[in-house]
Amino acid sequence: MAKKIFFICTALLFAASSASAKPYLSLGGMWVDLSDADVSTPGSDWDVEFDDGWGAFVAVGKQFEMFRLEGEAAYRSTDIDGIDISGIRAGSGDKVEAMSGMVNAYLDFDLLQFRPFIGLGAGMARIDADLGTVTGFGRVDDDDDAFAWQAMVGLSFAMQPVGFDVGYRYFDVENPKFGNFTGEYEGHNIYVAIRF
Repeated sequence: MAKKIFFICTALLFAASSASAKPYLSLGGMWVDLSDADVSTPGSDWDVEFDDGWGAFVAVGKQFEMFRLEGEAAYRSTDIDGIDISGIRAGSGDKVEAMSGMVNAYLDFDLLQFRPFIGLGAGMARIDADLGTVTGFGRVDDDDDAFAWQAMVGLSFAMQPVGFDVGYRYFDVENPKFGNFTGEYEGHNIYVAIRF
């Protein structure tokens, strides 16, 4: 699903943009700090805690004078540190993965050789939650597609013939559902990227 959204958005992006805009390819890596998630189940609630994770993304876009528009595909992986059910800590060592397809818009500001930027993105994400075997629930391993959005801020550095981005992004997926379970997926990402 995320791949389809990414390619559709990229096709629309290039069809709508002007010939004067400069195309680019961006490749990046992320440190992922996933917030603790409240998981609602019939009859009980869980608190899922995560270790630090990692992610990677590729984006294809066009640079206008002070504006960028791009289609992005990203992957994030985070290990589960533990699950708290009614005050009892249950298993760890499993993970949650996210694949997303997003359309991002950035506003760039000129400041000597640095270009601060802010941005917003929207799209879809597939969350694959593998919580392992939880007493009374069996093995919890399911995925769901849900609306996702993100907000970005950072700095761009121009070093011909490439550019570098260093930034922060807040990433949120709206209440993914796994069978009878309703969860949360939101977190903070620090990223670096190179633009060709």
